[in-house]
Amino acid sequence: MKHTIVTLAILFGAALILNVAETWAHVTEASAAANQVGPWMKWFGQLHVILVHYPIALVVMAVVAEVLYSWTENPMYEDAAKFMLIAAAVLAIPTAITGQLFSLETSQESALAGYLWWHRLFGIVTVVLLAITVLLRYTTTRKAYLWSLALTLLSTIATAYLGSAMVWGPQI
Repeated sequence: MKHTIVTLAILFGAALILNVAETWAHVTEASAAANQVGPWMKWFGQLHVILVHYPIALVVMAVVAEVLYSWTENPMYEDAAKFMLIAAAVLAIPTAITGQLFSLETSQESALAGYLWWHRLFGIVTVVLLAITVLLRYTTTRKAYLWSLALTLLSTIATAYLGSAMVWGPQI
């Protein structure tokens, strides 16, 4: 019964986060279309370029720490993985918000609009997966947590690839 309640709470939270993120995307797109985006929003959006590297590195290193913990059973690696995962989840939120603002500077008719759409989608999915993974870390079995961590890593890699394809070109 406890796992059912936790699962339902996670699914409800994920749906709520996706709904808020999608609403935010529509509001920011409508503001951009009406040319109501102020200079402070553009400046704040440009922070995405700085923030984006931290959640990516933290997720990858949390996976490395979990692998090392599985091999050595040294609690230092488990503690490191916990810290990095929580830090990644916390930093992913302002990274996603600044990314939404930064995307307002990109024309929806550009050649990279498809990449932008998928990047935004995977970015939101990654934030939700990070939240779910942190929750699972403390509420369920290690196996479920590790599966969630693996999905989070894949989503992070997909998001990072799509972002880098927009910056450096799709042939990377």
